[in-house]
Amino acid sequence: MHEEITATYKLDADTMLPAFKWNARRKRWLLGVLVAVFSLPVVAGIVGSIREGGDVVHVVVVSILPFVLMLPLLWFALGPMNRFFWRKRIQAMPVHGKVIRWFMTDENLKHEAGDSTSVTPWSMILESVATPDGCLIYPQKNLFYWFPKFAFSSGSDEQRFLDLLAAKTKHTKLG
Repeated sequence: MHEEITATYKLDADTMLPAFKWNARRKRWLLGVLVAVFSLPVVAGIVGSIREGGDVVHVVVVSILPFVLMLPLLWFALGPMNRFFWRKRIQAMPVHGKVIRWFMTDENLKHEAGDSTSVTPWSMILESVATPDGCLIYPQKNLFYWFPKFAFSSGSDEQRFLDLLAAKTKHTKLG
């Protein structure tokens, strides 16, 4: 690649919320682990009650029904709670409200925000994840850079960027 690729956007909650959503989706397996952990005591109680000759219907109604009813409530409560806390985190960022500029070359990824500049060589990037809304780049396990689709001046620039990511990083797709 001979030409530098650029991406520019203003960092605010509307721009960053999709990034937090996609980052959380990468960790959905954790939800399964939590459900399994909370289900084990219920299953153990039912098995123990059945072994002791307990009334299975009573055990199922008393043990499982409250748990089953709580899951949808938790699921629907977590979405707005997550967005609330993500919004607070975004607003607390030092670069909130500033224009972010990215410059990508074969050698590195350069970032400008206000008076700050940083350069990250591709060898320091752990992975990248393409989503329908943009792309996440991970220089650390739990830290990401966000490249929304609208930050690129053209679709061809975005495609060149995705090709560069595929060549330089461990690249996957979500969504």
